[in-house]
Amino acid sequence: NYKNFFKRPPLSSINTLIYKPQNSIYFFIHLHWHLINSTRPLDFLVRKIDMEKSFSSAQATKIDGVDALTLSPEHLLIYLSHHNLRHSFDRLILLSDISAILRYYKDRINWDLVIEDAERFGLSLVLYYVLCFVSNMLRFEIPELEKLRPAKFTFLEKIFLFFIDKGSCSYGLSYFIYLFIERGALRKLRFIGRTIFPSSYVMAHSFMLPIDKIGTFHYYKRIVNNIFKFLPFYSR
Repeated sequence: NYKNFFKRPPLSSINTLIYKPQNSIYFFIHLHWHLINSTRPLDFLVRKIDMEKSFSSAQATKIDGVDALTLSPEHLLIYLSHHNLRHSFDRLILLSDISAILRYYKDRINWDLVIEDAERFGLSLVLYYVLCFVSNMLRFEIPELEKLRPAKFTFLEKIFLFFIDKGSCSYGLSYFIYLFIERGALRKLRFIGRTIFPSSYVMAHSFMLPIDKIGTFHYYKRIVNNIFKFLPFYSR
């Protein structure tokens, strides 16, 4: 199925491949080469995130006795925040991952670097919203939140923060936050258009089919499958 995937566009929000045995649904290998991997059109974030810096600042660790590299605490925190919002806070373990990182690294996190790189990666608001959500839902105090808090909020940012404070975890909320941080009216319209009609490369990845097998039916199925995700925000 991946025969044509290596001819992918130079820039895409899809940055993974999944390999699994033909008759197995329980075992697979999921290879990532970028922090962003989404069927949403998050190319604008792909452009901003400096993977060379992430790789160069990776830290040595051992996994089951095998030498490996892991993201620095600062980049891991930024990534897990994006990952939480990307999945609309749909699993408690995603929130627990962040609280575990904050507890484990505690005084070893360079918050100035977190703030600097989150801004450079275009994920400052995402980081702030997600840490607010973690703090509210897990009753977990994060003193550094004040350092991350924007100097001022626009009207829409205040609306997003209101729903975050109320424990909203809808697909719609997370989508509109990403839509909002894409700057410019034309870019926002393009974001919406590419959400409804993504490239055949993105569609093939989503349906796990060869690119040349994607047709009109698959776009129709995608729209039908996702339409209810944009219903009014709800709370857990």
